[in-house]
Amino acid sequence: MWNRRNLVGVLALVLAGTPAIADVWDTAIDTDDNTGTDNTPIHGTIQVHDLGVRPGPVADQDFYSMEMRGFASYEAIIDGLTGDTGGSLSFNFLASDGTTILATGTSLGSASCTLCTQTLRFENNQATPRPVFIRVGSPGCGTACDSSDQYTFRFLETTLALPRYNNTGGQVTVLIMHNVSELPVAGNIHLFNTAGTQVGSQAFTLTTNNHIVLNTTSIAGGAGTAGVITVSHNGRYGALAGKAVVLDPATGFSFDTPLVAK
Repeated sequence: MWNRRNLVGVLALVLAGTPAIADVWDTAIDTDDNTGTDNTPIHGTIQVHDLGVRPGPVADQDFYSMEMRGFASYEAIIDGLTGDTGGSLSFNFLASDGTTILATGTSLGSASCTLCTQTLRFENNQATPRPVFIRVGSPGCGTACDSSDQYTFRFLETTLALPRYNNTGGQVTVLIMHNVSELPVAGNIHLFNTAGTQVGSQAFTLTTNNHIVLNTTSIAGGAGTAGVITVSHNGRYGALAGKAVVLDPATGFSFDTPLVAK
């Protein structure tokens, strides 16, 4: 006669003999194995993927597709590796051809597993949106990987916004930025007038714990204009802290506006 103990025993045998199942992006008809992927991350995306071997056998690789906004910047992160995934894991931004490498992941891990946690950043310093791909591949376990060899993928927009600058009516805006991250940061400051038209930009580079104090009237197109500022860069999310100080010599007043992340 069947009882609960018999049923549990049978289920255990069935599960033990069942092969591991790959993640949904691999089992779907339209997979993420190439540039035909439909997996398009947005700000705040968090996904868990595995690198289980694909038919062939071929080592698994995961593609993500996205379009970068103009004058914007982004960071992707991989961490939470399980099994023997790390060691040689590659992490790249690719151009729209799916081949040309635009940026490569930077290790944030320990000496024991230098590629187990990586940050990948890229800046689109042009007005036109730019289609790109992110690729994760070359797992340490190669064609021996199974569904237990996993990683967590995170995606963030790193563009910073400052909703007010004013260099008209005798007022002057000074922009202050501080690199608070563990990596150097290079980027561009973009000035837009009240109609949303770009009137000027300036490149900058900040080493760790360095800062910049910039009179925005010194930026070509900045004098005599007012509007908003955005900052695109190749740093990590939260890498830059800053504010704008609007000085009014006529009254002696100053107005602070913080630089904010999405």
